[in-house]
Amino acid sequence: MEISLPALPIGPERWVKKFHMLSEGQAGGLCHQCEHNPGNEELATVHLGHLASYNRNLTCVRIKVLKEKVTETGCESNIMNVNQIISRWEQVRAGLLTTMEVIGLAVGFLGARTMSNSAQITPEYKPTLDWLLASQEPWVVYNTLHDLVGTSFDSNEVQAACHDMQQHPSIVSMLEDVQQWPAKPLDRAYDPKDSIWKLSTLADFGLHRNDERIAALAERIFAAQAGDGGFLHGGFGHTKSWDTRPYICISHVMTYALARFGYLDDPRLDRAYQQLTSWQRLDGGWHPNKLNLPGNTREDEPSCPFGTINVLRAVAVHPIMRNGEVAHRAADYILTCWTRRSEPYRPVGFGIGTTWDKVQYPFVQYQLLKTIDTLSLIPAVHADPRYQEIVARLKSKQTPEGRWLAESINKTWNAFDFGQKKAASPWVTFLALRVITRSF
Repeated sequence: MEISLPALPIGPERWVKKFHMLSEGQAGGLCHQCEHNPGNEELATVHLGHLASYNRNLTCVRIKVLKEKVTETGCESNIMNVNQIISRWEQVRAGLLTTMEVIGLAVGFLGARTMSNSAQITPEYKPTLDWLLASQEPWVVYNTLHDLVGTSFDSNEVQAACHDMQQHPSIVSMLEDVQQWPAKPLDRAYDPKDSIWKLSTLADFGLHRNDERIAALAERIFAAQAGDGGFLHGGFGHTKSWDTRPYICISHVMTYALARFGYLDDPRLDRAYQQLTSWQRLDGGWHPNKLNLPGNTREDEPSCPFGTINVLRAVAVHPIMRNGEVAHRAADYILTCWTRRSEPYRPVGFGIGTTWDKVQYPFVQYQLLKTIDTLSLIPAVHADPRYQEIVARLKSKQTPEGRWLAESINKTWNAFDFGQKKAASPWVTFLALRVITRSF
């Protein structure tokens, strides 16, 4: 019996409703399909989610068969996905997670991979897509194939691009630069030379914990986790105390990277998410000073837009939290900053002016592309007119050929296509086009 599957991504609540509507016969048919289609991650997710919604016993024969079938394929990503979902399900049985949370994570492990290609590339961008696929930079090809074309992670094309990316000299160089962690003290929080931005770039490119170098890096970052769950970085030259407690404006750049590397199932990362949640302020944003927390003397002062975007990126890649109140409140604060851009409004010195309006990568400073890329991960804001205004601003910057240039550069990154302003940047173009496909 064929089960009609909903389009992804959708919220966990709708999955629960669908699971409870399945009859025993339909559930049996679904199990049968999973057993005979072990490479179909969507079927596996629906199957596991359905069983979780009824809190069925994990020793179910069909689940054992499903896991065996997936293991037989030898596909590491499929095996990892199923194991992560089952691990969370076991926590439900132990009372450590609610059924809703495990279903949300089950959907999230798949939805995080499929969110970007849930919209179709319109014909006007077909030449742009072909240009991206012809790029000499493997991270452009790798992400374009999956996020824009919709090619499976397990396809030969994607795997070849992934291999080329892992071996590329620029990737090897970045990994060498983050061997020491925490790194040396910074001159300022947004220094493009700093290792945290190399870390986030590796995550943006799509490096994963199945690369032993990433796994080793992750352990070094976790070793620098503070008692409250945030991550230490080594401090700043002008503020000596940040090497002994997390500086929230950059601490959760590490949270974002670890989530992207595949550590959403790690309890240590759960602690980081708990820490950032506890620091959210009355206006929905974040500020590094404890005096600005609710109930303290500076609670009415505005949050830091730079820090808020950095924390929100970590929230937005979490499959449950991006659909929750923490994400929605933070997104509203950022959109409010956009609304007030014509005012002399510069919270903590970060306003929306000519510097913010420049397209730039890496995502270091508080700027247009970083802001809209982050917001595009939160489905609830897509219909917000303020969000659509920012998307329109990004679209207005494309060339007649449907490409984007880096309008501002960091010389540290001049070995990359986004490190120059003379020609369109494939990576910047990919990021802009992905925002557009997410938004419509």
